[in-house]
Amino acid sequence: MATFRVLCLHGFGQDAPKFRNRISSLRRALKSSFDFVFPEAPFLVTSFPNSTPEEQDKIAEAEPTYKWWDFEIDEETGKHTYGRVDEAVEYLAEFVRKEGPFDGIFGFSQGGMMANLLLQRQYLGDPVYKTEQKVDVPSIHFMGKTEAIVSMERGQKLVELYNNSKVFVHPGGHFIPTNKEAKDALGETGENVSQLKWCNFTRDEETGQYLLSRVEEAIEYVANFVKKEGPFDGIFGFSQGGSMASMILQRQVSTSESPFAFRFSIFVSAGAIGDPKYMSDVKVDVPSLHIIGETDAVVDTERSLALKDLFVNPKVFMHPGGHYIPTNKEPKDAFRAFFKELQEADAQ
Repeated sequence: MATFRVLCLHGFGQDAPKFRNRISSLRRALKSSFDFVFPEAPFLVTSFPNSTPEEQDKIAEAEPTYKWWDFEIDEETGKHTYGRVDEAVEYLAEFVRKEGPFDGIFGFSQGGMMANLLLQRQYLGDPVYKTEQKVDVPSIHFMGKTEAIVSMERGQKLVELYNNSKVFVHPGGHFIPTNKEAKDALGETGENVSQLKWCNFTRDEETGQYLLSRVEEAIEYVANFVKKEGPFDGIFGFSQGGSMASMILQRQVSTSESPFAFRFSIFVSAGAIGDPKYMSDVKVDVPSLHIIGETDAVVDTERSLALKDLFVNPKVFMHPGGHYIPTNKEPKDAFRAFFKELQEADAQ
């Protein structure tokens, strides 16, 4: 089977390695058919549109991130104005000349706008950014129902620029979905990729409770890993990994012979265990941070708050998105504040 080479353009405020990691699940699922290549945008992010001097100072102190062009937002009309677009187009043209050819292009957020611009130029040979001429190239468009950065309306306008477009709408926000449905939409079921789990579970149709099995094997597996690779100061769990982390911490505080000695914990899109066999009223006196998506369709807010209630002094950060790890400014600030408190407690 032929391999398609795909040029992947990251979003505003990202970089190539992080974008590559963010779609690692998709890359694994499609590795037999696609080769993904990740250029880095040419311009350093030094400020956000309409940002305050204080916010600009924080950006200057953070890790470098990049953008495909400059833009400003008119506070009255909401209109975007752009700069240095031609430089970015020429930058990518040179990259393609050196690293190409490429069969397809994959763009996230601002990278998707850049991809559309390149396709219009390819099709028309026209340097004008906006055109009514439709692009006759097969395209697939992923749109989130709760998207707060690029609205569904703007996403639909992009769809209408293509003659042969397919649309996949997911319930989440501004992220790249990597579940089975999204992979199927890309034409690959992902059945050749190993899907791993911490324990087995089945859902009781009458009560809605999740019944677990092979939990003891998983805890023993993690205990052996900690003995070999530890010690560890903290534990970070996402989704089912967060539920597993909560059971590990409850074991830690329930017995003096526990192999675990975690000093802090972080949970993202994680819910409390509903299986009566593994539920516990033991409160965990370990600092914890809980990142919860208000529109999480996999682990609902009620389960995430129930997990939070298992801890003596939990910190909570709510975001408007779904079942993913948010990486924008606000959650990063929540992480920094949490770690600052840990460091201050250590210094006492």
